[in-house]
Amino acid sequence: MVSPSRNEAQGGLAVVQADPRSGLALLVAGMNGPNRLYRLRSGRLRDEADPVLADSGSATLAVAGADVDRDGREEIYLQNSEVAAGPKRAQDRLLTRLGAGWLDRFDDPYVEPLLNRIAARSVVAFDRKGGGKYGFLVAAYGGPVRLFELDASHGRLVDSAAAVHLDEMVGGNGFAIATLDGEETGLFVACGVGPDLFFRAGPERTYAEIGASTGLCAEPGSRAALPVDLDHDGRLDLLLAGIDGPHRMMVRGAGQDWADIAPPLFAEPSAVRGVVVADFDNDGFQEIFLHHQGEPNRLFGWREGNWRSLDPGDALEPSEAGLACVAADLDGDGRLELVTSYGEGGTGRLGWFKLAKDPGHHWIRIAPVTAAGAPARGARVTLEAGGRRQVRMIDTGAGYLSQGEPVAHFGLGRERRVDRVTVLWPDGTEISLTHLAADRAHPVQHPARLRDPVGRFSR
Repeated sequence: MVSPSRNEAQGGLAVVQADPRSGLALLVAGMNGPNRLYRLRSGRLRDEADPVLADSGSATLAVAGADVDRDGREEIYLQNSEVAAGPKRAQDRLLTRLGAGWLDRFDDPYVEPLLNRIAARSVVAFDRKGGGKYGFLVAAYGGPVRLFELDASHGRLVDSAAAVHLDEMVGGNGFAIATLDGEETGLFVACGVGPDLFFRAGPERTYAEIGASTGLCAEPGSRAALPVDLDHDGRLDLLLAGIDGPHRMMVRGAGQDWADIAPPLFAEPSAVRGVVVADFDNDGFQEIFLHHQGEPNRLFGWREGNWRSLDPGDALEPSEAGLACVAADLDGDGRLELVTSYGEGGTGRLGWFKLAKDPGHHWIRIAPVTAAGAPARGARVTLEAGGRRQVRMIDTGAGYLSQGEPVAHFGLGRERRVDRVTVLWPDGTEISLTHLAADRAHPVQHPARLRDPVGRFSR
């Protein structure tokens, strides 16, 4: 456990790489206090946020990282709001490294008319053009979707949502970005008001909303959406955590039809806030953790060909004010930790859990980077080992108020041999690697960056 300050509510969580020399860090939104940037030093999490990033008093709810200017370092988006919905006064910030400090790109007077004046729930990274130059999608709650990108000609921020047909009026809770429909990028919007939305990429990188025709989007909408291989066929499906309705496991059939395979115990409606899907016991099958507000948390695992309820141990927390959650290997031992935050009415701490005992299973971690050297959020990683295929998306921001580590973590069970790892970048570049050692983390360079795609700094 980590205790930032007594009675200090915690908001969204993101695992970011703002400085490649310092490795990954845990960014925590301070809803009624300063934001925190934690790094693990000598076995302890230490807050390294300076006053600009701490942004004390701005009521930060959601946070995310992405390389907006293609310099190899992730910028930080702070979604600030003093209200839950509708018009707000607090100004969002988009921070980029300037020497040892930060520059807020929203301070540019030319950008002032674009400022987000509506409360929002989540923000995610989005490489719309596929060139490693990201924007930030903002899920407004009572306003249009926003897409902040740098203009190529002037280097100033623009809102591209209207130009690419994404500026729908929503009560948005978050997004899921994945290659869900063939090889084209799909964008799912989890909505707290009205039905969810699903956008398919079209000509000239514009988008069309096709949710009603797919069977994916129901009313009431969802709290969170995550791309997950739910039926273990090597293709990504969609996990939807409901708000007032059931939780759904939407998988694709032989054609483009989708079907809900959620067992009744999982589908049962609950006060879910955050959702994490990760292989906590490294057995080669992911677990699903549902983080609740005011009721016990739930954990599900793939056992004997079905999704079954598991004991979450200390993470049960029957009455906590749960909010966001992420999985990350912050201590570098090859086993994922679950990190949880607690909103208004919480106990002013972060939760830090190991959800499984160490069974001696093997693992491998794949960290693809862009041509600029930044985390390749939105890349798809497929692993072949032991006669099975596993697939992961490098997280752009999923669950609810959460952005996970930019690493594909695979459990291998008793397998020691990895037959093949295939990385598909958002620009369509694809490479396959063989003879990668298990029980190690492997950076994978974009072919445009190095001739040898396997990072020389694997550990």
